[in-house]
Amino acid sequence: MRAIGRLAAVDLFINNVDRLPFAAENDGNGTNVLLTSDASKPVAAIDHSVGLIGVNDREAHAERVCALVKCPQAGLARVASCLQECVLAQPECLAAFESGLNDGIAAICALDIDAALDASFVPQPTIEATKEVIDFLRFMQDQLRVNL
Repeated sequence: MRAIGRLAAVDLFINNVDRLPFAAENDGNGTNVLLTSDASKPVAAIDHSVGLIGVNDREAHAERVCALVKCPQAGLARVASCLQECVLAQPECLAAFESGLNDGIAAICALDIDAALDASFVPQPTIEATKEVIDFLRFMQDQLRVNL
């Protein structure tokens, strides 16, 4: 559950609404979450996407994300339904999910996006072409840092 909480944090950050319906009003796609037998990496996530939010709507989106992080119960109910695991409703599972969510948010806030881009082998023209995505991620990171 902790790993699923961390995955939910990443999906919140990149606004991926297709995998875990933590922040989205949809059914999600639980088949994009693979459970592994590797205890060090119990979850493998597939089918990533960044859902861009227009500049005029980013503040409202960030407020909604921060509210969900502060009070994750409603989002967790949607995740439980998506993964078809009623055990996720157990109090100890909620605590593990929240712990993973908070760990993931802390890791996102600590991330140096520029250093990560510099360390990547992504060509500069590609980085420039994805400037809107990078700007959105920087905005979300700033909002998480300020509001949580």
